[in-house]
Amino acid sequence: MNRLNMKTLKLFYVITIVSLLFSCSKPNNLPDDNIIFTEINKTITVSTIDSISGTCKNLIFEIKETDSSENTAIIKLSDELILCDGFSNIIADSNGENVSPLDADQKISENGNWIYPDDICLDKFAGKGEKYIGYRSGGYPSGITNYHYGWIKIELSSDKKTLRIIERATNQTENKYIKAGQME
Repeated sequence: MNRLNMKTLKLFYVITIVSLLFSCSKPNNLPDDNIIFTEINKTITVSTIDSISGTCKNLIFEIKETDSSENTAIIKLSDELILCDGFSNIIADSNGENVSPLDADQKISENGNWIYPDDICLDKFAGKGEKYIGYRSGGYPSGITNYHYGWIKIELSSDKKTLRIIERATNQTENKYIKAGQME
């Protein structure tokens, strides 16, 4: 075999291998994101309460004075139903007592310690600057639970006297993750 035929044969093998690699890769079948972004800009101080909408009930933010003359910030659900076809969960630490502060670009998906927000503490956010709460809303339109993942950006002062609820976003594409801070 002459050199030209050897080079042609090697080129053929390379092209064949590369073609096989690309033909065997899985196509990206993920649906497109449908992210709804909302600026909130609410400020909560000691002994004031404010809320943002949730799935079934509003998410209530509050700063309470404790017995030891300190403050604690909490998030909980209202007692009044606004819709009855779903629920909301928050990503918490492993014991479920504190909301886990998330950094920008952290993935919010089915992987998380999801809890029902009932007087759960936000104190781990104190003095850390702007951080994110990971949340998901669940609903059962066809008898199967579908989730919409989202984030809420907050800032809690180091003395826990002022809580700013800055903005939020939700991926309306069912069961598709979102990254903290993602707006599109």
